[in-house]
Amino acid sequence: MRELKLLHLSHVQLNGSYAEFCTGLRWLCWTKFPLDSIPTEFSLRSLVVLEMRYSSLRQVCKGTKCLRSLKILDLSHSHSLTETTDFSFCPNLEKLILVDCVSLIYVHGSIGNLERLVYLNTKDCKSLKMLPENICMLKLLETLIISGCTSLNELSIEMLRNIESLKVLHTDGILIGELVRGRSSCILSCLTCSLVDLSLQGCNLSNDAFPREFSNLSSLRRLNIGDNPICSLPNCIKGLTRLDKLSFSGCKTLKLLEGLPRVGTLDVADCISLEKITYERRPRRIDAILWNNCNLVEWQYRYKLEPVGSVDAEIINLLGLSNLESMAPIRMRKRNWMSAKDVWNPVQGSSATKVQSPQKYKVPDILDNHRIQGLKVFVVYTKLYANYSVRGALPGAIITRVKNKSLWKWIYCPRCYGIPGEGEDMIWWLSLWKLEEQVHLEGGDEVVVSVIMQPWLQVKEFGIQLVQQLQQENHNMMTVSTDASYYPRVKSGDLYQYLPKHREY
Repeated sequence: MRELKLLHLSHVQLNGSYAEFCTGLRWLCWTKFPLDSIPTEFSLRSLVVLEMRYSSLRQVCKGTKCLRSLKILDLSHSHSLTETTDFSFCPNLEKLILVDCVSLIYVHGSIGNLERLVYLNTKDCKSLKMLPENICMLKLLETLIISGCTSLNELSIEMLRNIESLKVLHTDGILIGELVRGRSSCILSCLTCSLVDLSLQGCNLSNDAFPREFSNLSSLRRLNIGDNPICSLPNCIKGLTRLDKLSFSGCKTLKLLEGLPRVGTLDVADCISLEKITYERRPRRIDAILWNNCNLVEWQYRYKLEPVGSVDAEIINLLGLSNLESMAPIRMRKRNWMSAKDVWNPVQGSSATKVQSPQKYKVPDILDNHRIQGLKVFVVYTKLYANYSVRGALPGAIITRVKNKSLWKWIYCPRCYGIPGEGEDMIWWLSLWKLEEQVHLEGGDEVVVSVIMQPWLQVKEFGIQLVQQLQQENHNMMTVSTDASYYPRVKSGDLYQYLPKHREY
């Protein structure tokens, strides 16, 4: 097979001489290579790509082997490998991948002479104690991943700031805050401005570790500072205006993210103490990864939860809400999985929804000369069964739909909703649903209002009230205020209250 260029072997052990074995190969992928070194007679002079993942190699080659054509060398998960080859014999190497080589303690110093190396990955090489000092001579190196190299010494970390061509740097799991105690801010202030992707996850960095100069990373598009003991947004991050993704995932002590820059995707999963998210300027879109954020009560441009007790006393009386002190805490669910670009599509005739019989009414003629500003919606609902899924055919648990002779249709779906306890009922009061400018109601118009619930909830009663003019004050009076640009505007918000078990209808 003298013309063979690509060979892929897996869990194969060969017998005999390698002297005449596929001498024209350009790409060799041999998973679970069984020998502790590549035989001297094995001709690899034409190889461009050599992949030997999960091999039994202790060293790459016995003696010297010239591999002038080699551009990619991947020895990942070779757990017995203790040292790399002399890179002088593969001077055109562009990618070196040594992921999870847990016994590797030494990278040959000749790596600094690889003038074409653009990618170096030593992730999870837990025994690697030091990077060669001349690694800063790699003028074309764009990606350096040393995440999980927990034995690296202080000098190796300090050298990172001298690699001027870097675009991607991942140092996850390296305790920079302890390794370079008192000097972590110095390292972060000297990182090259060419960085596009920086991951500092789990580096034991507090707010004090982020210097003002960190904001000079003007090209940064992706930043991951998850699993660090920060408590608020470091001020230097506010100046990173080109971020596409910003991750705080797993920051257990993080409480406030105030003044966030415009960012495409925000990851705050498992930030269990997070209470508030605000932006310096309104972002073009709001996409976020949220999970286990039970304390998040304010997310600017999305929702804000406020105690019912903060509502004006007169409004409390009008709503018939007395003895607030005796009211039980209300369990709220936030629709964190839904992004602003989602579109609600009604499911016709599906068993996945329950629709309260629509209520029809006519706009009184006496209102004919007065513009209707909006309406209020009052719903009482209960939970049918305990085991339920919050995901389904509908974008939320509660939806209100208003139609006017099929000429226009509104849909409102609150981002948060109260979950009744077992045997309990709950009120949902939409304090003011503001009509859009192009929507007009006139005397005699027939309006159809429907309330749609997920199958695990049941509407027991609801009512609608027309509003002729907006109050000029107390617009922030309700428990949940929202700004849903893709639904009709809600000027005030939603209020939830438990009802006594003995209430009858």
